[in-house]
Amino acid sequence: MGRAHNKDVQYALHADYASNFDRYEEWHAYFRQYQPPTLVVWGEGDFVFGVPGAEGYRQDLKQIEVYILKAGQFAT
Repeated sequence: MGRAHNKDVQYALHADYASNFDRYEEWHAYFRQYQPPTLVVWGEGDFVFGVPGAEGYRQDLKQIEVYILKAGQFAT
């Protein structure tokens, strides 16, 4: 958060996060059609999205690697 303008960027992302839900089906349709190779790195302690959120990508993607780290939402 100490980087220049990072607080502004984070605020904008959080303020508009609800609009993401409207696009989930669009994104998953893209995954099903184009099958991009995908790497998912997730924190097992992410209290916002949780591990099922990471595993959910497997439903639509065939070329996927999922790694669950012993970390929270922001692994450093």
